[in-house]
Amino acid sequence: MIADANKALELKIDKADEAYDMRGAALTRLGNYRAAIEDCNRALSVNPNYAIAYANRANNEIRLRDLDGALADCNKSIALNPSSSLPYYTRGYVYAYKGEASKAIADWDKAMQMQPAFRAELEPLVRKLGGRRQGRTTGESIADSQVTDSVNPAQRLVGTWQGGRHRMQYFADGTFVTDPHLVPNPPRGQWRVEGDRLIEYAPQSGITIKLNIVSVTDRDLVTRDDEGHTYRSTRIPEEQADREKANW
Repeated sequence: MIADANKALELKIDKADEAYDMRGAALTRLGNYRAAIEDCNRALSVNPNYAIAYANRANNEIRLRDLDGALADCNKSIALNPSSSLPYYTRGYVYAYKGEASKAIADWDKAMQMQPAFRAELEPLVRKLGGRRQGRTTGESIADSQVTDSVNPAQRLVGTWQGGRHRMQYFADGTFVTDPHLVPNPPRGQWRVEGDRLIEYAPQSGITIKLNIVSVTDRDLVTRDDEGHTYRSTRIPEEQADREKANW
């Protein structure tokens, strides 16, 4: 990731903010939190409205115990993109470390409502702080219990996503193609979501890829492999994807 980000910056790509953010994510994985923050700063100098960079900077600030800085960055990320679950997830940890249990529970509840994949991690923490398990309980309306169903990962994944190296297009029938804007009539594989796992199978090669879905919104997809490597993709509007494919 670091090598690819460096090459992208060397080539002076238009989306330098994403390259800095990618390199920062890799530095976080390597435990170099201060350098990761510096790359978040660089990303924000290019694009001050890059919501994910604020959330990622907050994640590193927490690791350095800069809770006030992390709180400010989470608030800024939410202000820029209130539909993203990541800053709520991170801000919940800020409040938990600050000893503000009710605020941590509220943020984690919201993060789980927006992204059910967080439940396995956050529900035990919410219960530990005195909150209750997400889902339908006595007195809760059916409409309330269906809120999380409307934002399940499988529904939100359908569409075209641009990652660091490849573009993926997921269809509602459970098939996908890779780099449809570069390869004419690309072969289709199969995809499905099991819990918080995205599973892709390519019949041509017999390869199965399994990724943990960290978060998926209308704009951003974040996944992580079993070795802890994080991958970020941005949704491509379908009209743009169709236009680029037609221009191939």
